[in-house]
Amino acid sequence: MKHIIRPLMVGVALAAACILPAAAQEATPIPPEATETPVPPEATALPEGVVFVASEPCFLSPDETTVAVRRDGVYDLPSGTKRFDLPETGWDNYSPDGRYLFVSGHGLYDVQTGEILIPTDNSIHNRSVWDTFSPDGRLFVDGNIVYDLNTLEQVATLDRARFMDDSEEPIYGGLEFVNEGRWLYFKRFDTEQEVGVSIYVDVETWETILDGGDYPPGMGIRFSPDYTRYAVGGEGVFSYTAGEKLFDLPRGDVAFNEDSSAIMITTFPISSSNEPIIITYLNAASGEQINRFEVDVVAYIELSENGLLFEPTLTRIVLPVIEEVGVGENTRPLIRTWQVVDVATEEVLYELERVVEVLEFEDANTLREALRVPTDERWQIDGRYVVQGEGVFDVETDALILPLDREMLSFSRQGTYVYSLNPCTVWELP
Repeated sequence: MKHIIRPLMVGVALAAACILPAAAQEATPIPPEATETPVPPEATALPEGVVFVASEPCFLSPDETTVAVRRDGVYDLPSGTKRFDLPETGWDNYSPDGRYLFVSGHGLYDVQTGEILIPTDNSIHNRSVWDTFSPDGRLFVDGNIVYDLNTLEQVATLDRARFMDDSEEPIYGGLEFVNEGRWLYFKRFDTEQEVGVSIYVDVETWETILDGGDYPPGMGIRFSPDYTRYAVGGEGVFSYTAGEKLFDLPRGDVAFNEDSSAIMITTFPISSSNEPIIITYLNAASGEQINRFEVDVVAYIELSENGLLFEPTLTRIVLPVIEEVGVGENTRPLIRTWQVVDVATEEVLYELERVVEVLEFEDANTLREALRVPTDERWQIDGRYVVQGEGVFDVETDALILPLDREMLSFSRQGTYVYSLNPCTVWELP
């Protein structure tokens, strides 16, 4: 299942440092006069089923052999032996095969040795710099530079970043490998027009397949997930193979849904921030309108971050009731509550009982139910699925296999472990 993940939330620390399994500790010598064996504090046994605990957020490698603890180090699984230290700043990202770990602001580490193979030359330490690996682990993109990990040589340079107010800190646009890793999609910034321009390139030849700069500024471009068509905001939908226009599109950023059946166009205001953002859904085959509604910028940010804008057949939309609080320059919008509104009639159906300003995980689920958005919350692997705050269940019987009263639960890539991201706890699945 494809997820959109929000920025990490800081959890309550379990301990001041990692607690390693007893097997990973050196035995304490017994003094001759001692009658009982002293138990060192660091050798405290972990709870049953737990193989690793740390006070900072952690990520398991795709091959399940190591765990990277942010601002701490990389550890073996399941022994808990520390391989090497990590810096106190930066965001971590494993390669698909688990051989490499990138830490923003520092470089690309060899997970076996802890050696930095490619030092980074960007200055961002405390947030993602939009780095990524190709699905086969062969290519690595850091900022504007593409490396071949087989040779550790630079193979291409991208024009992605711009600089704000003559600052030395680059601002990057989106980045992802698409079409089964054969293409690279990224955004570069048109510094004159102050807009992002979408680019597709072939990763074998590094020739440009589609360049948003060929169209009027501010118009998004996007391929359909089946790569048979592409859409250009303000221009239209085109056949990729035939190169002909199929139908026109309104101005705005464009996105296809997962099965390529619908297109969402987001039209942002031009003249005033007080104007609404318009969301339009069209049938991707015929161009006929499926749905349309308007939201203000506060609602758009909250709903889009929780994945609640990408269902083309919505009959309802959830909008915030906003009031201004503060005085003078300190005035800011405050969401007092949320209303469920009928899209066609704009009638307020009801207000949510729970008053929330910033949507959290459980609030997003409440809104999905209010919107009647069909969704499958089961993240399953190898005959088991996880339910946040409850634990791991059997797919066939729905029986609870491992009760875990924790949020932010994730399976490891191969399904050997389940872990809570922040603070870090890793359980071995029965």
